[in-house]
Amino acid sequence: MIDTVTYGLTQTLPGGPIVRPEEPVFTPSQIDDEATGPATRGGLIAGFISLGLLAAAGAYLGLAL
Repeated sequence: MIDTVTYGLTQTLPGGPIVRPEEPVFTPSQIDDEATGPATRGGLIAGFISLGLLAAAGAYLGLAL
C-alpha cells in the first residue's frame, strides 16, 4: 500500500506526487511474546470469569427485551 497522506499532500507538485510505501504501525519485534506464550492458571480463570460475565449480560439483555 502507498502512503496516501504524503501522496495527497504532494499531488500538485510540478514534478509529480511523491509515492512511497506505507510504514507498518508496529514491527514484529514489538509484539509482546508473553501474549503468545503458554496459558497460565490465572489466565484461564480470568477467561472463564469473563465468559461467565458475557453470558450473564447476554441473558439479562435477552430477558429484559
